[in-house]
Order: sequence, then structure tokens, then C-alpha cells
Amino acid sequence: MRRGTVGVCSRRLWIRRGRRRSITSERETYEPFFLPEKVLFRKLEAMCGIAVDGPDKTATDINSNTICLIKKMGKVKALDEELHKKDTLDLDAELCKHFGIAHTRWATHGEPSAVNSHPHRSDKENEFVVIHNGIITNYKELKAYLITKGYEFESETDTEVIPKLIKYVYDNRESDSVTFSTLVERVIQQLEGAFALVFKSRHFPGDAVSTRRGSPLLIGVRSEAELSTEQIPVQYNSGRLKEGVQEKNSHNRPDCSNDSVGDGSAVEYYFASDASAIIEHTNKVLYLEDNDIAAVTKGKLSIHRLNKKAGDDPVRAIQTLQMELQQIMKGNFDAFMQKEIFEQPESVVNTMRGRICFDSNKVVLGGLKDHMKEIKRCRRLIMIGCGTSFHAAVGTRQILEELTELPVMVELASDFLDRNTPVFRDDVCFFISQSGETADTLMALRYCKDHGALIVGITNTVGSSICRETTCGVHINAGPEIGVASTKKIKEITYMHSEGILAGELKHGPLALIDKNMPVIMIIMRDACYIKCQNALQQVTARSGRPIILCCQDDPEVTKNAYQTIELPHTVDCLQGILCVIPLQLLSFHLAVMRGYDMRGSVPGTAKGEGESRRCRFLRRPSSRLNQRIAADTSRRTGGKSRPRLLGSVLKAKGPRGQGTEGRRNRRLGLCDFTSGNRYIRPPCGVVTSCLRVDVLRVEIKTTYI
Repeated sequence: MRRGTVGVCSRRLWIRRGRRRSITSERETYEPFFLPEKVLFRKLEAMCGIAVDGPDKTATDINSNTICLIKKMGKVKALDEELHKKDTLDLDAELCKHFGIAHTRWATHGEPSAVNSHPHRSDKENEFVVIHNGIITNYKELKAYLITKGYEFESETDTEVIPKLIKYVYDNRESDSVTFSTLVERVIQQLEGAFALVFKSRHFPGDAVSTRRGSPLLIGVRSEAELSTEQIPVQYNSGRLKEGVQEKNSHNRPDCSNDSVGDGSAVEYYFASDASAIIEHTNKVLYLEDNDIAAVTKGKLSIHRLNKKAGDDPVRAIQTLQMELQQIMKGNFDAFMQKEIFEQPESVVNTMRGRICFDSNKVVLGGLKDHMKEIKRCRRLIMIGCGTSFHAAVGTRQILEELTELPVMVELASDFLDRNTPVFRDDVCFFISQSGETADTLMALRYCKDHGALIVGITNTVGSSICRETTCGVHINAGPEIGVASTKKIKEITYMHSEGILAGELKHGPLALIDKNMPVIMIIMRDACYIKCQNALQQVTARSGRPIILCCQDDPEVTKNAYQTIELPHTVDCLQGILCVIPLQLLSFHLAVMRGYDMRGSVPGTAKGEGESRRCRFLRRPSSRLNQRIAADTSRRTGGKSRPRLLGSVLKAKGPRGQGTEGRRNRRLGLCDFTSGNRYIRPPCGVVTSCLRVDVLRVEIKTTYI
């Protein structure tokens, strides 16, 4: 039920489950589900829903355990209003335990509507409800089978087969002692595709079961007392489950207290697909692996799997997130997208922090040292990603080819798999993903690993699947991204078709569309492609086009023709393209506002003129602000003994004069000292070291991800 994303962020499934933390009002229990800026914020959410424990009837009534299911098309605020209209829910009632699930989704199967919203239920009695992040590829076959068994479907979604299927398994159980996690185990064996699931059932009140395969899922743990353990052992079943067989499970095992978190009291668990969804509640999380099944029963957490494979980690460690609450708040900005645009100077500094040694003029990356011999022997570099990650690889390809003199392939992960691309043991494959959970990229990673290539990951999310499955890699440390379109694309934000065209390709078809009514944005910088871009400009103006031009400051060839221009600071070639991105991001934001799309309101008391002034300062003086940040940070770390030469300087270098195979290989890979010379070096944009002028550039590497 989820559209593909880049990195960012995807929609979130989120649950809260606690035991005797305190006597808590029902209003306080439900409140976290309706803080759109903190938990469930997403631009233009299509639908949302919540499932919570319903009101009890009598203590002896067999149907006293009920589930109240509320859905609403629109945003979370609309769901909040719908919740307060429910007469059956006493939001001021006190309770000693609570468990609820909530979800927002974008339509992939079925149109946006309340009936297609999550959570989905097994029947009108809400015996089982589930929230799902992912896509079930064999849902049609499962749906056809369940229809033959008499089950009726309400929605058009692929998710609804899951609660129907678990009810079918429950109705055909071999004994009444079957556990909730056992039912989930049997269900996921029938599912194909990617999913992260959280189940709730009236037959197992207070119990939560979650599982994942191909979609991210983590568990936040919050406790008033010290946790009994921060290493959760993974338990295994002896064999594949079959209908009618009494299998071994976590409840049949001896005492599970040593395999659990907490003592059953004062513990809360938060299941989420994104750490930023729960950071306001806890910074203690553990990441589930594919096919993990996590069950919370009587306040205790246990994790088990169906089968054990060689190399499986026997525990799931609870980690402490290095994230602060203000990182996921809008602050004084109108929208998260705007905030993330203006945070980019700080993100660049964070990416470089600890990796640039100004005393020795070295770049220090920490993930590749033990694998340098393999990298130096490689015959080919392959960069694989989806969406914006793919385009980031395209932007890096030229510098990698220039420095290494190796062939560099840039591949879309889905197309890479469809072609069964040949991969060899002497290839080095880079997998790029902001979230580290992109499904197609993960499948391509496993494909390359099976073929023996060296696997390198580049991600922004610590503990993600790509981080865990790659041999080595680099964290870019850019901070969390909250906006839906995390890369601020014009096409995705404004819902206007836009197309990027190389200047040399304009005449091969797209030029036929140019007239005075066709908006054209051209990027013409003083670089190696300047003459070619000038030719493209003449072709556009010859057809009455009126282009908006991004150009360097004081460029007479462009400004003399009185075109609409946005002037940018001039820097080295490798950085110029990065500076061009910023006005395009702002353009996409303001176009979306002008077209009436909700960007989450405005900041009270902010005048239009003030915002315009702030935007202009950011556009025209990024280098000065960035230089001050870097210089201050460097001065603190070096005691004021050295200052870097910064943006606007030319980075020059040349390779070593070493002879023989090893010297040529080192020169080809750039694994050497670079001193002043005649050759321009463009540091890789992926690690954003290129804001600095570095007189000596040496690749030194440590063992782990950085």
C-alpha cells in the first residue's frame, strides 16, 4: 500500500503499547496519534486511521474485549476531529494499560477513501486488525482463495487479504492454545512481496505482534526503570511450520524473562517504520531484520524467527539514537521542506565533520580501510540507486572516472535486476540510499553479493538494512528528512511535468516543444560545457523561448541579453552544480504554494518581505556562511593554529610519479598524496569534501561505517 520513495522518508506505521506506566487518561493515551508535527506528519496524506481498545461492556461478557476502528480520508487533523465525535469513547477515562495502532498511507491499490484506509480488519467484529507498509504481490491469488471460503472484502487494497487470512488460520486452528505469534508466523509464509506489519486482535487483548520483510521496522523501548537487558536473543523454531502441527514458540519455551525487556511494568513499546516518528518518546530502539517476528505479551518483548541460517546475528541490540527532538520540528519555518532547504549548510558541515584533518590536509573516511586492497584491484565501479540516489550517482560519475581512470557504471536498481546484469568478483558495487531501506536497491545488493562483488553502502540512516548487509560503507550524516519529497523535486512537489535535458540533447526532439508559452529554466555556468549551453540558449531564443537562466555572477554574455537571471557565486566545477540545486529547490516550494498545495501553513508574524530577504541572503551568500561555520569548527579543533582555504579556491592536484604497477594503480585510484600541479581535481560530491581547497588529499580509511 505504499508508493516508492527515495530516502526518505516513507509513510509511517506507528503503534503505542504500554503496561502500568501510570494511571493514564484515555485522552493522554490517544494524544500521541494526533500530533501531526511530531508523529504522523506527512504532506498531503491521502488517508489515515486508528485502532484502539474499545469500551468494555461487563467483566463477564465474552465480547468485552473490543476494538474501536476509526478511519478518515484526508489529514491527521480530520481523524482527530472524527475521534472526538465518538460517543462510545470516554477520552477522560483512566486506564492502567493501553495499546493502539495508527497509520497514514498513500494510495497504490484502490482510490483514496476511508474504506481503503488502514488499519484493515478481518470482519465486522474487528477480530483482527493490521497496519501494513509495503506491497503484497500475490494478493490476487490469496483474495480469490479466501472468497471461495466465504470471506467478503470491503476494500480494493492488497492489505485486506492479511487480516482475512489470519482469521482463516485462526478459525481453522488445531487447538485453543495457539498463540498470536504462531498465527502471524503461518500468515507471513503465504505472503509474497515487501511488508512491515503490526497486528492487533480482540482474541489476544493487549498483545502486539509485528514482523517485516523488505520494508523497514524498528521498535522503540521506553522504561521508567533500568532495562533488564539491552541484548534481545533471537529464538528459532526447529522447522518450517505446517498446519496441524504443534510447533515450538516463545510461549512454549521455558522462562522467557531473560529474553525480554522489562519486568512487565512501566515499559512502553513503539513500533515504527521511521525513527523520527518516536524520537519524542524514546531514543532507545532496536532494528528488526527481515523475517523477524516481535511479540509483546504481558509487557515482555521477545523476538523469534522460523529458521536459522549461517551468519545470522543471534541477538538484536537496543541502540541509542543520536537524534534530537528539534531536528524533527519545523521551528520558525513554514514547512519541513523549507526548513530542510535552509538546513543544508549545516548538513554539509555535519557530513564533513571529523573527516577533514586540516593539520595534515587529509580526508579521512572510516569504512573502507580493511578492504583497500580489494578496491585497488577492481576493474569496474558500479553505482546503484533509485530515484534521487541514482541522480546523485550520475553527478558523481564524472569525478570518479577522472580520478580513478576506471569505467564507472550508474544503474537504476530495478533495471539492473531486470537485465540480470553480469557482475564479477573484481567489481566494486556502491549502493546509495538515503533511508537504507529501498526495496529495489536491497534486492540488487543481494544479487551482487551472491556474485561475489565487494559491496559498499552509502546511506543516511544508521542501522538500516543496507548498513547491515554491506561489507563496508559511509554514513553521510545529513540529518533526518521529514518532508515527503525529500529531494524537493519540482515534478513531485508541484504536480507539474518537468524534464531535465542535457544541452547537447535539446535539438534531438525536445526543441520542437519550445515556444513563448513553454517555461524553460537553463543552467549556464562558466565550466567546460559553457559554449554548448550558449548554443542551446540560442536555439531556445530563436523559437521565441523566454528562458530563466541560472548563471554565474557578472556573466556579461548572459546578462547583456536582459534575460531573467538568478546569479550564483562562482566556484570550482564540481561544486557549481550543487549551488544550482538550491534555487531550484526554492522554486519548487514557492510554485507549490502558488498552485494552492498545502505546505503546512505559515508562521505567524512573519512578513512576506522578511521571508524574501532571508531567501535572497541564502541564495547569494552560501559560501560566506558556510566558510564561517567550517573555520570556527576548525579553529576549535586545532586551537586556532590552522584555517582552511575555502569556497571559491581552485583545487589542484597531480598524482605521484611512482613507477611500476603499484604506482600506476595508486595514481589511477587516487590513493596518494596530491600536491600543487596542473590538474583540476573534483572531490566526490557524495562525501561533500569539495567545499574545501585541499593541498594534500590522502585517502585514509578505518574499519567501520562512519
